[in-house]
Amino acid sequence: MPFCQNCGHEYQQGAVQCPNCKVFFAQQPNQQNFAPPPMMQQGYPQQPPKKKSGCLLVIAVIVGIGIIGSVVKGYSNAKNKRESPTQSTTQSIVTEAQTKANENPVSSSVQTTSSAPSPKESPIKILKHELQKDRNGNNVLVIEYEFTNQEDSAKSFSTLFTDKVFQNGVECSTAILFDDVDASTHLADILPNTTTTVKEAYVLQDLTKVTVNVKEWIGDAVYLNEEIDLGGGEGVKADTTDKSETSVAISGYRMSKDYKDNDVLIVDYTYHNGEDKPQAFMWLFRAKAYQNGVECDDTVIGCDDLEKSTYSNEIMPGMTVTVSKGYLIKDSTDVQIIITDLFKNKTYLEEKHSLK
Repeated sequence: MPFCQNCGHEYQQGAVQCPNCKVFFAQQPNQQNFAPPPMMQQGYPQQPPKKKSGCLLVIAVIVGIGIIGSVVKGYSNAKNKRESPTQSTTQSIVTEAQTKANENPVSSSVQTTSSAPSPKESPIKILKHELQKDRNGNNVLVIEYEFTNQEDSAKSFSTLFTDKVFQNGVECSTAILFDDVDASTHLADILPNTTTTVKEAYVLQDLTKVTVNVKEWIGDAVYLNEEIDLGGGEGVKADTTDKSETSVAISGYRMSKDYKDNDVLIVDYTYHNGEDKPQAFMWLFRAKAYQNGVECDDTVIGCDDLEKSTYSNEIMPGMTVTVSKGYLIKDSTDVQIIITDLFKNKTYLEEKHSLK
């Protein structure tokens, strides 16, 4: 582009007047080939040319980045200054604790285990016991328990515990309609952390030593397992060395009548408990009788020759007892006895018996 001869300012080709000094180019010879005068080359004061907008934008971006970088760096330094005292203090505390632990390892171990909770005391105990007679003249053991509700809600004796008394390795039946025992106390709820008493009566086989066992109602935790000497000797003990499997066999048949004078077939079973805990016949077996292919009703009521408790009472592991079960008979046809496990996965016994 040509330059003004007068001021050296650059101007557009074909312009008639210099945009800087206002001199008309008609007065300037050879406009297009004119070079800046010597006074411009020697630093003569002049109005600087205008800068391009693109250059200004680049410069502005560079300056902005520099400002942002400075701000970020300042914030980071300030944050590090604020955090450094806490980190230093924490490191100092940890170092001091480690030093003390190394110097006295026994003390450190004691402090670690001291926070472990202490086990709960047993929630039930025997206050006293005595011998009495029921209405049928049977010997009855009356036990008074003291128990505490350690749960977080109201509970009764019946929902907290399962209480059993064993004599000669067999569970004693609970005395029914016994005057000295108020059955309502077993069902009455008590509030958490409340302690009260309750009585229970058990029908005895004889006066030999008994074992009182109380465990949680749902579960296997045993709260109480005590022996009471009634003065009649040791009695029969379970054979703990007997490792034979659970078994059942028929030992005899008897005919009897119920309170409606219906015919009842009583079957005596020999039952051996080969489990690792007390078990009742009724929780291990299904003993059914069939006549003409139809199952016989085993709901027998008022049969004096039938002792039903043997069917539902538990026996200790290694014990063998006789269990009796009754069936209502419709006619004189043969009866088929089938015994399976509770879920009918295994058949223990299948036998026909003639009533003729």
